[in-house]
Amino acid sequence: MHRSYRNEQLLDAILLGGMLIGGSFLARRAADQVWQLLSDDPPPDLDDPTQDLREVLVWSLISGVLVGLTRLLLRRRFARHRQPRRLDALRRYLR
Repeated sequence: MHRSYRNEQLLDAILLGGMLIGGSFLARRAADQVWQLLSDDPPPDLDDPTQDLREVLVWSLISGVLVGLTRLLLRRRFARHRQPRRLDALRRYLR
């Protein structure tokens, strides 16, 4: 495989990883803020056995869905943005 194509793949992986980490962090922070706004309490501590199980399950579901949805949307957006450049790099490699 051509070196520049491999370098481009590595750069893609690094950029996508950074986007997913940052996006997940921001989604979790947004979920924290929404929870506090709606309940006037901080999000439940998942490791605290005295927390109400229903509250912990609802929090886990809400934050998990928000983080998962954010990661999905970021992956799709990144793939759509990078696709034309990948095809150009592959065409250059095949020449």
